Formats: sequence, structure tokens, C-alpha cells
Amino acid sequence: MAITETADGTVLLHCFRNECAVADIAGAVGLDLSDLFPQRFDGVHVARPVRRRFSAAQALAAINLDVLEVLVIIGAILRRGSVTAAEYERLRLSVSRVSVLKGATYD
Repeated sequence: MAITETADGTVLLHCFRNECAVADIAGAVGLDLSDLFPQRFDGVHVARPVRRRFSAAQALAAINLDVLEVLVIIGAILRRGSVTAAEYERLRLSVSRVSVLKGATYD
């Protein structure tokens, strides 16, 4: 038997023997199925939590190349004193990738 509470307060029940129905498990401890879910309030709509697609480690690995590219371009700018249109576009793309990953992690 496994019992887990999700981030939104929903209680998940799992019988590893696959012999028990959730309603039977809840009933055995004096609960209704509705007790396994967070309380809902009339007129209040709660958005579902955003599902994060990557761990922080995966996100860092993904942006590592972008960060290195930014460092190389900054070095070139410091040597020349100016930025080319191609370098600017590459910097803009790297920044946009980092911004997207900022909200895409789950830990």
C-alpha cells in the first residue's frame, strides 16, 4: 500500500497487490472519496499547478553551451569594442533559452 499527497492536496492511494479499489481503501478508514481531494470553494477557480518538465540539473546541462557562447562573444566584444549583428542575435537567442528554462524546472 502506498499513500501520497500531491502538491495540490490530493491524496493518492495505491494497492501493490492490485486487489483493492480506492473506494474500498478509503471506506476502510472511514473516508469518502471526496475526502481524498482538496476542498473546493464555490465561485473560486484554482489553476492547476504548472507542470515542470526538467530537473534543475537537466536545465543547467542544457544551458551550459549557451553560457559558454555568451562568454566567448563577450570576449570578442571586449577585444573589438563592438558587437556584430550575428553576435547580437546569438546573444538574444541564448538569453531567450535561459528565460524559457527558468520556469521549466520542477525542483
